Amino acid sequence: MNKLRVGIIGAGGGVAAIHFEAYRTLECIDVVAAAELNKETLASVTSKWSINGYTDFDEMLKKENLDIACICVPARYHRQVAEKVAEYNVHILIEKPLATNLIDGQAILDI
Repeated sequence: MNKLRVGIIGAGGGVAAIHFEAYRTLECIDVVAAAELNKETLASVTSKWSINGYTDFDEMLKKENLDIACICVPARYHRQVAEKVAEYNVHILIEKPLATNLIDGQAILDI
């Protein structure tokens, strides 16, 4: 069985840390990359988890051939990030809340 390739977008927060820990316990998942705007935080995360790091999540999507993108950015950015991820035909997992308003939430569901 091939492992699913996962990338985490917004890797610096506590929620992302929980995702890293949880994915580590699953034999079917391989976290291969993380995207984070803060370069120091990104360096720490990539070193700790031995994964590729990107300050631009679009670059990560282009290079990593992901199966799943785990979106852990602040909720006000969920729609913007989800729409970009969908352009790459990558499955999306979004940390709650889905969106900050009904229009964005419905747009995400319609992807």
